[in-house]
Formats: sequence, structure tokens, C-alpha cells
Amino acid sequence: MLYDILVTKIRNNQYTARVMNLPEIIVSGKNDRKVVEKARAEIAKVQANSTIIRVEVPALASESNDPWLRFAGIWEHDPDWEMFQTEIKHFRDSIDHQTGMENSS
Repeated sequence: MLYDILVTKIRNNQYTARVMNLPEIIVSGKNDRKVVEKARAEIAKVQANSTIIRVEVPALASESNDPWLRFAGIWEHDPDWEMFQTEIKHFRDSIDHQTGMENSS
């Protein structure tokens, strides 16, 4: 397997290596080659005691192809909701009146 390792010089002759896919592995050493070797050894320890298992988790029942569905009901208890809806209706009615569309529906 391939692993990305972030090697950082922290001060004179001090380096750290962080294994990007295994954030618990952080090692320090005197040069970049040594920290990479230490990181490789730590990865090997993890691999020796581990198994990769792929599992499928069913999608949540609330997931939908409609991206707006997750917003349904979020203003259910908002005291201004009805007033907001009324104002939207008035606005739409005024636009329809201005454009002569009020009788076309």
C-alpha cells in the first residue's frame, strides 16, 4: 500500500513525520530519512495487527434526490412563518397585477 507522509523540519536537525491516512502515527528524528523509516516501521506494526474490512451502510431514510427536502419543516415553529407566507403571496400578486398575469392562472 502507498501512504503519504508529511515530513516537517521543526528545528535544527529535528524532523517529524506524520502519516496522513493514519493520524495517530507521528514520529520524530534527526533527519528526514530517519523519520520516514520510523514512520514506515510504525505503519508495518499497524498493518501486522489489522485487517481492512469494507462494509456497506444503508442510506438514511431521510436521504432523497431532492436537495431541498432536508429543509422541509425547519420553520414549523417560527411565529413569523404565516406572516412571511402572506407577504410572499402579496408580493407575487402585485407582480402578477403589474404584468397583467393575474387572470392567467
